Amino acid sequence: MTNGNKAILNHVADQRELHVFETVRPGVVSYRGPYELPDQEAWYRAEALDREGDPRSVIIFKLKPRSAAQASGEAPIVHTPAPATTVVDVLPEDFLTTRTLLTPNQEPTYAHRRESELLSLYRAHLEGQGHNISRKKITPRGERRSLYTDLFDATENLLVEAKGQTTRESIRMAIGQLFDYQRYIEPRPKLAVLVPTRPRKDLRDLCAALAIHTIWPGEQRNEYHADPPLPSS
Repeated sequence: MTNGNKAILNHVADQRELHVFETVRPGVVSYRGPYELPDQEAWYRAEALDREGDPRSVIIFKLKPRSAAQASGEAPIVHTPAPATTVVDVLPEDFLTTRTLLTPNQEPTYAHRRESELLSLYRAHLEGQGHNISRKKITPRGERRSLYTDLFDATENLLVEAKGQTTRESIRMAIGQLFDYQRYIEPRPKLAVLVPTRPRKDLRDLCAALAIHTIWPGEQRNEYHADPPLPSS
């Protein structure tokens, strides 16, 4: 906390005013008015890219308008971390579109396309059985970005993470994601990994040891296998 950052943090103690200008276009700025910092948690760290494109740690201040009248007509100066954890249901939208939007500069990989197809077919299978299907949008306290689960079966209280490949790396990644999501959802859901083919025994045993079901499609349409078997299987 040095130089300009230190000056912002200590502007009240130093009896200085804090004025904000916002870039409109190159060489032109707009005056936003006088701002201040909240009394608690006035700043946080985040990752950003430097001029060479390498990641670095940066300090972001939670600036707020100094007057109520000013605050009522303006959008927040920055997107700040969530003050409290929230978990909401969202529609199980097109999974490929969602993942493409999250990485707009990258082409969808074969694994992502396969993953999207897996989810769409399994969702149709569950909805055909009358299950209530959604996704969970999880915004942890202190985080700026929300987490989105792949599929949540409210009828069975089952959280499903899909992977387009049945590799050890994919299974291990799914396990980490499932445990990350599970701790925010009440009542605590059962967990499952959806993959395109039957995983080899060692990987099924790994999931079973963690009370995670592995699910894969069968040869017939709308046929799915699970190890260990799901209650509805």
